[in-house]
Amino acid sequence: GAVVISAPVTHCPRCPKYRLVHHKNRPVEGQLFTRARGILPVYTVSKYCIECSTYYHPGYWVQNADHPDSMRHYYAGIPDYIQASETHWVERDLAAHWSLQMAVQHASANDIENVYNLELKEQPWHGLTNLVWRLNRELVMDTFWIFALLRDQARRTNGTGTLAVANQGDQVDRFKTAIDNRNLAMTGTGQPMWGHICDACVKLKPDPTSGALNALVLDGVSVRCRCCSVSADEEGMPCIEPLMHPKDKFCGIHSRNAWRCFVRECVNDRGENSRACADPVHQALEREEIAIQGQGTRELHRRARRLGLREETTNDLSANGPMPPFATKKQAKKRRKRLLTSKYTHCEMLAVRPCGIIIGRTTLFGAEGIKAVVTFLKSLFPTRFAQAMPAAFFYDKACHLLEHLIKSGDSYLTANSLHLYDIFHGAFCHKEGDSFCNQHCNPALHNDVLDAEGRVIFNTSACEQANVWFGGFTTVAREMTFAHFMFFADEMILIHNELVDMNLRRKGLHPMILPLAHWDGTWAGAT
Repeated sequence: GAVVISAPVTHCPRCPKYRLVHHKNRPVEGQLFTRARGILPVYTVSKYCIECSTYYHPGYWVQNADHPDSMRHYYAGIPDYIQASETHWVERDLAAHWSLQMAVQHASANDIENVYNLELKEQPWHGLTNLVWRLNRELVMDTFWIFALLRDQARRTNGTGTLAVANQGDQVDRFKTAIDNRNLAMTGTGQPMWGHICDACVKLKPDPTSGALNALVLDGVSVRCRCCSVSADEEGMPCIEPLMHPKDKFCGIHSRNAWRCFVRECVNDRGENSRACADPVHQALEREEIAIQGQGTRELHRRARRLGLREETTNDLSANGPMPPFATKKQAKKRRKRLLTSKYTHCEMLAVRPCGIIIGRTTLFGAEGIKAVVTFLKSLFPTRFAQAMPAAFFYDKACHLLEHLIKSGDSYLTANSLHLYDIFHGAFCHKEGDSFCNQHCNPALHNDVLDAEGRVIFNTSACEQANVWFGGFTTVAREMTFAHFMFFADEMILIHNELVDMNLRRKGLHPMILPLAHWDGTWAGAT
């Protein structure tokens, strides 16, 4: 039968008189998406306080709702039913299940939509209303954002804080500020498991009285988001301002470039109904780009005509001008460099404990440059928590990182830490004749990271293993704005870490999370 969801208050907590709340209007008909019972009809009952002009809806309350600056305040904790839109509700267990599908199975919103609709059974009441009794991808993603924000708020405030978002505006823009704030909070030491330790990532030194060692593995993974196509400086680094829509080419600051000629070095405006300016050379480039489209189909038509199996017509694709020769990969890459096409970030860099817990993530825009890696490490281990600095960093470019730190006189990351390459890259990617690399970054030269048989005591492939999982989000990244993917990636990492932590407990490796305040001490005290 139908489910009735009412506002969870009987009195207005905002009024000095603690005035009774009155029902406002009649119940609103909607749909409730459940995990076990499919889609159910739902009626929601809102309440209204005439003393302070506050609406109490089942999912949130809002004061002076018609004011352009009014805010929606979601109730503390995570409710049994998540309000994804004005008339759509999602069961909390189902929302959590969708998040797990995304994290573990790399399921997209389209995948979740299709699976849910295929499993859905037709019910007698589906034909009694004008509502569409099917799930869609937009509802899946709206549920994901709201559920993740509520979970984050509950985790940070122990279930007492409330999430506040704009009441006016479109659904797609309503949570933008909350998403940006969450992204900022997750940088540096913001990951909930930043303070993780366990028996797999903290090892006693050969002399137990000397304390313990902890390690960190770094690597980049080619998961890329679309970013602004304009270079922000003379070195060609892309602009890091976010795009308003994933299909945009320019951010708000550089939106004027949308009317530029599509040749990168040209600054003239493009012509009407054209991507090129008045320059004949640039117009020829545009004609070539148009001709390349459908090139494969033209080739098939040409072959059919050559065998006499098809007559040429005026509508034939192959008759629309000369067909350019097929471009090689090198030629195609050279042509793309000349054109003002969409740009993407370079990669995501992960910081992973040897046990598999991911404690940090950052986006590298231009390249996996050493300066960007240093900035990432300093944000991950600020001076306030210098005692948390790993005793050993394993990184495939450890020699370049160490050489840069020495030349720049930066001792913060080298004073008490080794910079070593991981086993795979050290054995197969670093030259034997590179004396600096082999003298300073070879783990075989440091007894502290070796066991009695000479094997490295840490899993130096932890980041490569995490990259295999994280790389499954490559397609998802291209369909989101930068801010939304940052939020999505951090949420996936959070779920991934929970699963890794569960497996570590099952193996008896004693995982724990030390609070930030603890890291003013020493590693000996931590263990």
